[in-house]
Amino acid sequence: MAESTAVGPPDRKDSAMWIFQRPSPFLPLPREEIRARLLPWITTRDIVGSAPYGHLRPLAPGLCDVLTLDLDNAALPLPDEHLGSLGKLDDLRDRALANLRALPVERHTVLRGAGNIRFDVVRGASVFTSSRALALDALIEQVTGAETGPDGALVAMPDRHQLAFRALEFPRDTSLVGTLNALAAHARAAFEGSAVRVSPDVYWWREGTLTRLVHHDAGRPEFTEDGAFEKLVRRLAETTEHNARTY
Repeated sequence: MAESTAVGPPDRKDSAMWIFQRPSPFLPLPREEIRARLLPWITTRDIVGSAPYGHLRPLAPGLCDVLTLDLDNAALPLPDEHLGSLGKLDDLRDRALANLRALPVERHTVLRGAGNIRFDVVRGASVFTSSRALALDALIEQVTGAETGPDGALVAMPDRHQLAFRALEFPRDTSLVGTLNALAAHARAAFEGSAVRVSPDVYWWREGTLTRLVHHDAGRPEFTEDGAFEKLVRRLAETTEHNARTY
């Protein structure tokens, strides 16, 4: 696919100083600074480990999010025992999500293919870049200037430093299947080429909920959604056919 637009600095290689560890109960930071550095982090359950993360939330098969401290060169998930002194859990989640929305967009590109296929890719040095899928509507508005419609968006999080997505634009989105296939190929290639992997799969984002659409099993893509997405594809096809007859 061709890259048509780009803003921001070039990609940075993953830092060798990136650390994943359980935080000390004596973090040398003021309470408000900890809250300012708190972010929701999309990861896999095996990466989080066995510490008591009662606040961990399953997002989709293989993925969860956990409240995590951003220390620039370290991502430190906070076990429950360290959250009590910071405030109520719901308030902490709201603060973390607001912090996530405030992250800068370091590099944005649009990849295009034949037949109106296109999707956006956001890359950044932050290991929380892929976690912006949790606030995808805000990111889409930030980089495209458009609000996300009720049909949501396609999204992939192949590694911690990038997020690929396509906002669905009913009734004009006539390249949905081709875009899904292209996005799946991109996600798989980026996942395989990364040392900080998240997921090779493609998800359907709707109002903050992730539904897995394409699962790569032993390198082979498998469509996994239970029917709602197929109905959307048919609806788009019927609308396109109706418009063609009308005009």
